[in-house]
Amino acid sequence: MPMMRLLPLFLTLMFCQSSINADDITDPTELLYTYLQHLDSYEANFQQHIVSNSRQIMDSSSGRFLIKRPDRFRWEILTPYEQTIIADGKNIWSVDVDLEQVTVTDMEENLVNSPVMLLSRKDAKPGDYFSVQKIESETDMEMFLLQPLDSSANFEQVRLGFEGGILQLIELYDSLGQITIIRMTNIRNNPIMGNDAFIYQEMPGFDVIDSRLQDTGAQDSDAKDSTVQTPTVQETEGE
Repeated sequence: MPMMRLLPLFLTLMFCQSSINADDITDPTELLYTYLQHLDSYEANFQQHIVSNSRQIMDSSSGRFLIKRPDRFRWEILTPYEQTIIADGKNIWSVDVDLEQVTVTDMEENLVNSPVMLLSRKDAKPGDYFSVQKIESETDMEMFLLQPLDSSANFEQVRLGFEGGILQLIELYDSLGQITIIRMTNIRNNPIMGNDAFIYQEMPGFDVIDSRLQDTGAQDSDAKDSTVQTPTVQETEGE
C-alpha cells in the first residue's frame, strides 16, 4: 500500500501502539466511545471464520483491513478467493474478482447502524445506535457487547475486543445463530496513510452494477439496479 515516507526518526513512532489510559471511566458506553475517539487510522491483517449455529466452521478467509477516518475503509479478502470492499467517503465499491463484477452503493444508505459505521465514522456515538455492555472475557481483552437499538438491523449483536484501547477482535451474531469471528494481527494503530487505498481503480472488463439512487430527491421512486460502464473515480481530498 502506498504510504507517506517520513524521516527515519519518525518511522518507529508512526507505527507505535501506545495504549490508551481510560482507568477512570466506568461507564461502558463512554469507555468504548473514548477508545474510538482515539482511532484516526488503522491497518491489520485478519483471519475470519463463519461458524454455524451448531458451531461448525462453514467458511474461513484471510486478508487485510484498513481504516482512515472519517468514512474511509478497505476490507480486502486475499485467500481463498479475492473480494474487496472499498469505502471512499461517499460510495461503497464491492469488487468480486471471480464474478468479474463491481457493485456500487451509497455509503450513507448502507452503513446505518452497522459496526463498521462506528469504526469508520469519527462523530458516531455508540449509545446513539447500540446498547453497550462490558462483558467478561477469557483473555486479557476488554469485551464490549453491542445490541442494535433499531429492530430492523440484520444482526442481533456484535462483540468488540480491545487490548490497551486497540481493536483486536470482532464477533458478529446474526439472527440465524451464525457467528462471524474476525481476529486481527500485525496491527498498526494510527499509521499515517494517504487516500490511494480507498479509491476504486477501474477493473477492465468487469461489469459495474450501480445501485445508487439516480435522483436523491425522489425518495418514493423505485430504484432499479443497472449495469453501466465503469465510471472514472476521482480521488477524494483528505481531511
